[in-house]
Amino acid sequence: MKEGKDIRRGLGLFFVAILFIIAVSGHAVADTLILKPNVEFSVNTPPVNTPPWMTATFIDVSPNTVRLTMSADNLTGTEFISKWFFNFEGTAADLSFSFVSGFSTGPQYDQVYLGESNNTKADGDGYYDIGFYFPTSSGSRFDAGKTVVYDITYTSAITAASFNFFSTPGGGNGSYLTAAHVQGIAPDSQGYCGNGSYVGTGGTCSGWVGTTSVVPEPVSSTLFIVGAASLGFRRFLRKRVI
Repeated sequence: MKEGKDIRRGLGLFFVAILFIIAVSGHAVADTLILKPNVEFSVNTPPVNTPPWMTATFIDVSPNTVRLTMSADNLTGTEFISKWFFNFEGTAADLSFSFVSGFSTGPQYDQVYLGESNNTKADGDGYYDIGFYFPTSSGSRFDAGKTVVYDITYTSAITAASFNFFSTPGGGNGSYLTAAHVQGIAPDSQGYCGNGSYVGTGGTCSGWVGTTSVVPEPVSSTLFIVGAASLGFRRFLRKRVI
């Protein structure tokens, strides 16, 4: 009888542990949104490096606040971000932004366009709800390797998933979850940009980049824990039977 009680107790604890792991894993996925622009959609010039060229990460901070980290982690040379747009499920005019950290030279941003839905448009396609406009003067640009962080607060509860929405099509090349304007891109070896315009070998081009997919959260560690727990419980049962 005691062995039966031990097995039942062990089985109960095992399933409680599995439910806890699943809950924690699901919570982590819901609390983080990662967007990596990887396609140039304005029929102009993509950044030089292999895509994705930048990363935007939304993470829950509190019921009313989400932290946004924007990084120009795969730009190079003279390339810099002048505009970066996002979508939002609520009314963008009710959002407020607090600077957390980032590059110290120049303003944190020139302007954030907030208003009713679809208040700002990317060149190439798409109306967006939030528009960051960064400095373009040399020495204060959002250029290669820099990161900037903001806390975004809403008048009611929001999560990272509140920004996981496509832009409204604007008669161009499709809808995107985010869009950024990259300037200072080197032309081809003949001095031409992707749209056929000639700027010379010493000139620069630009392009609008975006993404239609979310970077999935890793689940390998959760699966490993579940597998290890299952194996351990099987060994426990074998010992009890023997």
